[in-house]
Amino acid sequence: MDLLYTEILTDLREKITSNILKEGQKLPSERELTRQYDVSRNVVREAISALRFEGLINVYTGKGAYVTKPNPIMITDTLERIMKYYNTTIEEILEVREELEKSIIKKVVKTATTEDIKNLIRIYQEMEKSKLNLGKFTELDVEFHKYLAESTKNSIFNLLSNSFIDMTQHVLFIFTRMFPDSVKTAQSQHLDLIKAIENRNEQLAEDLIISHMQVLRDEIKILRENKLI
Repeated sequence: MDLLYTEILTDLREKITSNILKEGQKLPSERELTRQYDVSRNVVREAISALRFEGLINVYTGKGAYVTKPNPIMITDTLERIMKYYNTTIEEILEVREELEKSIIKKVVKTATTEDIKNLIRIYQEMEKSKLNLGKFTELDVEFHKYLAESTKNSIFNLLSNSFIDMTQHVLFIFTRMFPDSVKTAQSQHLDLIKAIENRNEQLAEDLIISHMQVLRDEIKILRENKLI
C-alpha cells in the first residue's frame, strides 16, 4: 500500500506543481481515481490526505477536492516543527534571518524600482502615523521587511524571508509593548534604509541591516532576562 500511495501522491503532486491541474480545478472523484490508478479507495484517500496536508488541495465535504495555490504559511509551519524538534533557539533563527536579509538588501539596492521605493516610503509614513498604536505599528514593521524581500522579485527570497520574519515577529510584538520608545529607533533605521536604497549605497544598507538585527538581539536578551520568552 505504501508504494502505491507514494506513486499516486507523486503523480498528482507533479500535475499540480507543473500546472497540469490548475488552481481551482476539481480533482477527479475517489471512484475515478481508484479506477484510473487501479488501486483501492483507501490508497486514494491516503494520497488525497497527504496533498491536503501539503497545502496543495482543499477538500470540501460533499463537493470534492480542489487544487489550491500553495500557502506560504505551510513553509513556516514545517520549519517551526523541525526547529522545535531540534530545540532551535530564536537566536539561531535570527542568525539565519540576518544572513538572508543581508543578501536581500544587496539585491534590493541594485534592482529596486521607483515604485518599490515609493511603497517603502508609504509603509514608513503609515508607521509614523501609528506610533501610538503599537499593534498596528508592529504589523507595519513586519510589512516593511516583507516588502523588502518582495522587491527582490525573487520568489525564493520572498518565501524564506517571510517565514523567518514570521518566526521572530513575536519578539517585536512583546518588546514594543514593554518599551514603546523603541519605535523611534526602529523608524530611524527604516528611514536611513530607504535613503540608502534610493542612493544605491549597498554597504550602508547592509550595515543598517546588521545594526537592525543587533537591536533585535538586544531585545531578545532583555526579554529572556525578564522570562518573557
